[in-house]
Amino acid sequence: MKRLLYIVFICGLLTACASDDMEALLSDRISSMETVATVGYGLPSSGGRLTFAYDEQGRLKKVNDKVFYYGTDGKVAYSRVFLESPHPHGKAVYMERLSYHWDERGRLKEVYLDSLYKKTPAIPGGISIGDSENLLEDILLSTYTYEGINRKPSTVVYRPLTRSESNIIAIKAEERIDYRYSGENPSSSLLMGIMDASISPISHEGRRFQLTTVNTYLPNIHPLARLYKQLGFHPTDLAGVIPLNCVSTIQREIETEDVGETEFTPPEGGGINWIDAGQEEILVDTEFGSFEGKATYSYRFNVLELPTEIVGEGNGIMQRTVITYE
Repeated sequence: MKRLLYIVFICGLLTACASDDMEALLSDRISSMETVATVGYGLPSSGGRLTFAYDEQGRLKKVNDKVFYYGTDGKVAYSRVFLESPHPHGKAVYMERLSYHWDERGRLKEVYLDSLYKKTPAIPGGISIGDSENLLEDILLSTYTYEGINRKPSTVVYRPLTRSESNIIAIKAEERIDYRYSGENPSSSLLMGIMDASISPISHEGRRFQLTTVNTYLPNIHPLARLYKQLGFHPTDLAGVIPLNCVSTIQREIETEDVGETEFTPPEGGGINWIDAGQEEILVDTEFGSFEGKATYSYRFNVLELPTEIVGEGNGIMQRTVITYE
């Protein structure tokens, strides 16, 4: 009997060690997210990839080309992007610096575009469209309002800043999004703004719209929830709120004003903005970016119950996101 108990104990110990070794090989710290969307049957796909890097203290240091710098209070003080690319007639340069300002409770209050510099060498003898060199400074991009002591905002007012792979820049008209919560998950949101070509390829610029979103959730933890708690904001979308749990369904409805009511007023400083009518930034803004109507999401999870694959389907679009962890 003693021999049998000894054998059972040893087997249990080995199993525990194997389990510990497995846990040691796995982490809940996200390494990358790659999204591919297919619009309709047989049509070409588009997508985007995010890679994440961390400092020696385990804090987020970098997302793609954006580097985060922390103050003595442990909060992000500013972020910076610096890109140089070869050009037949010199170097193309892009520099961007955002500063992050916090309230007395340690919640994000404002984000400023401190500076944005872009230089594209001119082609000798060619036709120049827009300026080859531009500098923007001191632009308020977003403000955040909270209810009570909540850590997630009830209202975000912001001007979307987008940059395509070809370094075409757009600082768009002001938008507002109101959030309602169930626990730590946004149960619904209302986005209000002015429609432009990045939302619809049809020429509806200047038409006001309202986009209502209703979400349901699974019990599993969202892959970016840890980052949101650490940073206090969405690392790639200043207007976004990351839920605690994985999204199960999203229902979106959009309302626009009649064409006859349209009076388009360009955003302040519109004369120095660069317009990008392409749609390549849509899928990078959020992992659930481009659906209208209802979308349903299915998941694959690892042994830590963290998602490694997300597939969303709705309105003729299938969107697949693959997630890796350190």
